[in-house]
Amino acid sequence: MAEDIEIIVYGAAYFNIISRVPRLPRKGEKMVANEIKADFGGDTIFSGTVANKLGARTAVVTKVGLDDNGKSFAEYMQSLDIDTTYLEICRGQRTGIRQINIGDNGQKHIISIPGANILATCVDIGSALEVFKNAKVLICQQDLNLGSVIHALKTFKGISILDGVFIQNPPLDCIKEATYYCCSGEMAARILGVSKLLVVNDFVMALNKILEMGAKIPIITVGLRGVVYVETQETRSYILVPLRPRSIRNLTNTGTGFVGALAYYLAHFPNVSLQQKIGCAYEVTMFSGVVDENCGSDACELQIDPLKVVYPWRLLRSQY
Repeated sequence: MAEDIEIIVYGAAYFNIISRVPRLPRKGEKMVANEIKADFGGDTIFSGTVANKLGARTAVVTKVGLDDNGKSFAEYMQSLDIDTTYLEICRGQRTGIRQINIGDNGQKHIISIPGANILATCVDIGSALEVFKNAKVLICQQDLNLGSVIHALKTFKGISILDGVFIQNPPLDCIKEATYYCCSGEMAARILGVSKLLVVNDFVMALNKILEMGAKIPIITVGLRGVVYVETQETRSYILVPLRPRSIRNLTNTGTGFVGALAYYLAHFPNVSLQQKIGCAYEVTMFSGVVDENCGSDACELQIDPLKVVYPWRLLRSQY
């Protein structure tokens, strides 16, 4: 029932064909894959399944085609006990498909055929208005019709997370409307116009750049260094939440997995500090078996209670 839903996922649905390769091929190069598999996903869908695995009651608002992939996608969501009331099966359309190549170092190439996802409109939000009124957290990304994403963010009155992807001339309304703008260090570097974020000053400059784009609270995952964020626009306090020592299992999908885990902690622990929520979410992501775009089927075997663990954090200083 709509009143039971805690997290809404509004994003593109895909049938994924995933190739694991020693490294990404160079221009014109042929390469033998170590493994090829097929499953279901989409970045926001993946985030939602991570939140669901952690225990959040989750609903998807998305579209698939009237084909075998669309039927299987819906059945898979239902098998995870994710609400599919607002999953629309579109006649005359194919389910979206993505070809994903993943190197051993975690780098990716992704080619997408949107399929039914191109039909996303503001009408989707009106159709799902009941669940939009009652849920605690909305996860979305700029992977659908941008007008519909902006409308979703404006309509939703709870906590919203925009999973940031790099696009040319991003619509600032998307960024301004979200409570949190989350992106990877790689995406933040591209926004800043540099090849990589290397030092503290880079982190602060990237956070400032995203603030200038209108973000309320930007959050950047920076690999083994941890997570950096700005506490508020007013104070401009730049915080680093480092990883606690453990055996890291996951070097891919840390962005999308983190968004899903963060959504869970935001929904279930509203009175816990943000650095505690971020610390738990990133540790769950980095130390669980979230290694493919696989709708979280191996995800979140690690459960962390933010009331029992204290995460260290430090204030960043820079010459910016």
